[in-house]
Amino acid sequence: MARIAIIGGGISGLSAAYYLSKSLKSTPAKIVLIEAGKQFGGWMESSRFDDGTVFEHGPRSLRGVKSEAGYASLLLAEEIGLESKILSVKKEHPASKYRYIYAKDQLCLMPTGPGDLIKKIPPFTRPLAAFGWKEPFRKSVKLHDESIHDFITRRFGEEIATYAFSAMFRGIYAGDTRKLSIKSCLRPVFDMEQQHGSIIRGAIFGKRTKTEIPKSPLVERFRSEGWSLWSFQGGLQTFPETIASKLKEDPNIELHLNTVCADLGFTVDNKANLKYNGKEEVFDHVISTIPSGDLASLMSKQHSSMATDLNRIPLASVGVVNLQFEGDRLPIQALGHLVPFCEPDRVLGILYDSCSFPGHGTLDRPTTRLSVMMGGAWFEDHFGPVDQYSDDELTEVALKATRDQLGIKEKPFRVISKVAKRGIPQYNVGHSDIVDSVFSYAESKKFPLTILGACYKGISLNDCILNSRNTMKSLGEQMTQ
Repeated sequence: MARIAIIGGGISGLSAAYYLSKSLKSTPAKIVLIEAGKQFGGWMESSRFDDGTVFEHGPRSLRGVKSEAGYASLLLAEEIGLESKILSVKKEHPASKYRYIYAKDQLCLMPTGPGDLIKKIPPFTRPLAAFGWKEPFRKSVKLHDESIHDFITRRFGEEIATYAFSAMFRGIYAGDTRKLSIKSCLRPVFDMEQQHGSIIRGAIFGKRTKTEIPKSPLVERFRSEGWSLWSFQGGLQTFPETIASKLKEDPNIELHLNTVCADLGFTVDNKANLKYNGKEEVFDHVISTIPSGDLASLMSKQHSSMATDLNRIPLASVGVVNLQFEGDRLPIQALGHLVPFCEPDRVLGILYDSCSFPGHGTLDRPTTRLSVMMGGAWFEDHFGPVDQYSDDELTEVALKATRDQLGIKEKPFRVISKVAKRGIPQYNVGHSDIVDSVFSYAESKKFPLTILGACYKGISLNDCILNSRNTMKSLGEQMTQ
């Protein structure tokens, strides 16, 4: 019987175990999933309270996108029986339509339609169309890679890069667009310039790949209702919890919590030696879904060059302070607002959770729920070493931001602060080269090793699920030959 170890019980590891077990149904195999934490799901963590309130401490939703990755998450939710527990945000909802940034001491609504492109809206000094009309005529540059900030500045001007794009990527990556890679973070946009000489020309004349629409009642419901975001009753943690419950039903799958892997090595006969729980076991294949730095620690004794490359992928720490106030305190209804890097503030943005998912609120009265995000690529600069941060300081920063940016002066009746330590991979300039080097090294050595997770080829939950599904299908086919 083949033995496969999966290191890491976040969404990548859980979905890998789920899809690999499906691929190996006709082949005797033992799958051992090892998670260092006390619960499955990684940074997908929800707090639930008796009054019905749900706080999200990591990701708070899945994006509803009509793509292979977007469909993959829907299909997984459907397969494990979560259709009836889905909470959706439809396209006409304020959380779908309205996006704000906080700049120049005010909340600034980003364009909601074509008509807004010809208006002068704060914080920009000209109508947005004025930044874009020259783009097709600007000289293109053949590049291997470039920062998002430099790329957007070249194509559209510094105001667009500084306000719109820096705010957006502080929300997605908690990262600095002056370092983040256009090639790794926005590959289709990068390719438009490289192939067509212009983003606008590429958008008009570029070849479009048609995405196959799966035959699925849930996918049909998603498309007909027009979801932009979706989550679950009980919070996003419902997803990994349910996957783990399904895995426990399979006698050929072992799940281990509170279990730290100490070392990973490979033998001349193409086996893997994995040390965990004070013992060493031999596996036919290992699947790593842990952060790149953690995998580097496991590989450093035997393969220092690969470990060096893995350590070149930075991991940012993000603080999230969840606040709950009595009554409806929001001055606007929207998904939330983000803060560009040029603003002298320690927060990345504030999400208006009570607007997006009212189903996660109190059952008996109106309340306002907010998530204040801070740190990211600037965590150490703003709060010191991540292992020495102060919850009181994070809370103080969050309360000041809600007062200054939203005008909420009342005291919250519920506060929780948490930090995802080294939790968000930073796809900085040169990221694709690092990933290619890591994967090429493992392939050249013919390691019985598969590398998955958010650190490499897609940071979103949808990307992680799709990568696990497709990779496990391929691995299962190899192992059954």
